[in-house]
Amino acid sequence: MRRFGHIIKFERLKQNMKQVTLAEGICQPSYLSRIENNSIVPSGEIIEMIVNKLKLNISPFDMPESEFISNVKNKYKEAILFKDREKTSLLLQELNQKPVNFSDVTLFYDFQLMVLRLNLISHGIQFPTKNILFALSELRNHFNYQQQFTFYINIGFVKCIEDDLESSLENFQKAIKIMPHFKCKAWEIADMEYALGVVYLDLHRYVSAIAYTKHSIIFFDKNLYSTRSIEAYIVLSIAYKNSQNYEQALSVLKLAQNKSLLINHQGHLSLLHYNIGAIDTLQGKSESAITNYLECITLSNKDLHTASSMVALIIEFAKQQDYTSVIEWCQKGISLCKNSSDPTLKFREPHFLCYQAIYGDGDNFERTLQKCINTFEHHKEFRYSHKYSLKLAEYYLENKKYKKAAIQYKKANEYLALKENRKFTEDL
Repeated sequence: MRRFGHIIKFERLKQNMKQVTLAEGICQPSYLSRIENNSIVPSGEIIEMIVNKLKLNISPFDMPESEFISNVKNKYKEAILFKDREKTSLLLQELNQKPVNFSDVTLFYDFQLMVLRLNLISHGIQFPTKNILFALSELRNHFNYQQQFTFYINIGFVKCIEDDLESSLENFQKAIKIMPHFKCKAWEIADMEYALGVVYLDLHRYVSAIAYTKHSIIFFDKNLYSTRSIEAYIVLSIAYKNSQNYEQALSVLKLAQNKSLLINHQGHLSLLHYNIGAIDTLQGKSESAITNYLECITLSNKDLHTASSMVALIIEFAKQQDYTSVIEWCQKGISLCKNSSDPTLKFREPHFLCYQAIYGDGDNFERTLQKCINTFEHHKEFRYSHKYSLKLAEYYLENKKYKKAAIQYKKANEYLALKENRKFTEDL
């Protein structure tokens, strides 16, 4: 008779249900524990009651389990290497309608680990990703080396999305240590190397970011995975830019731009214009920067990219003392943030409010800046708390509010120390 214990245990954990809750009215919790461990095969009647309580579909597959998993693995690979969120969502819908009737525990874990990554691509770390993640975390001691590798890669991505970069790096490194114990596929390595490049970039460890990203590009270019290749080029260019190697950064961006034009990928072209504009800004090429930021806004299909370009535009217009344009773009930015469904725009709106207060709405200047400074501090965006604290301190000084100015300059220094992760003056 088929064993369902591993399926029951996973689904119970995913639904955050205790054994005693599931067992109630069906059997003793100790008996359920033995069922979940596949140490006994219960009667069909008990299985039916458990399955109904969990609302499980355990109807037979229309093909052998191994063939089904092989098909899923091919689609899973495609989802990762092409990163088409819409197609990934459709694949998830299709898989969610399939039965979970795996008699082979290993194939069942393979399937659930793939579903977890597909959910990360499609939904991020919202429901149902968190539920699947919790269940797999509870079962990870039963995984083989390949499954452990995939599990730690998934956790690395989760922590990266949560902006817990040290934990993300730690989990990717755990995956690397497991690699000698099984035959890891080249595409899985490239996928991980790209992720490591992103994490090292965000940790300001640019040498490592460049090395890992270059490795991933070799695979993506060779196998014509253009979308992943362009993304990797963007990461590489930012690492070069942050290393102040502007010439190399621009060279990489031009390569990526040519690839984007070949496949007519407007989303990537938009990002490329933004990054080229950022290098123009650093090199003092204000007019060229403005042109690139405007092009980014024209091509962008994501509110976050549009808002980021708007902020960059405002900064350039402020440098040029074109305050009419500053206010105009502030108003457009505030309107975008209020009407967008993208929750990440809440981190962009304070910039628009601050610049509007600085160059337009003088009556609310002090209150607006203080509120935005507190918002950035709450989200540990100390760079911006520092920046707008300086603006507020200068305002106090100009208005001869010397005590307030001194307090605000002190606060700005504290934010600068937090930004640079300094605890003592001696760290300077």
